[in-house]
Amino acid sequence: MNGLPQPQGTHVYQGWLLHTNGKNIISVTSIGLLNITNGTASVSFSGNVSGYDAAAVSMEPGPVATPKAPKGSVIALGSLKQTA
Repeated sequence: MNGLPQPQGTHVYQGWLLHTNGKNIISVTSIGLLNITNGTASVSFSGNVSGYDAAAVSMEPGPVATPKAPKGSVIALGSLKQTA
């Protein structure tokens, strides 16, 4: 993800994977805090992304990750396409 400003104060960007059934979110999984370098966000996630329908980035109060679901504003949301 590009164009993100550095978070202010103790705020952090956190990544999420989502299971959905159309418009409803069934479950979310944290993929950790995003690293911001020159406006580009990155995260390392060693889990399996198969079966997830969407990915999101939220702005969290920090300074540590929110464990279960976003508490802050979701600033980006995109769909994931499964490939064979």
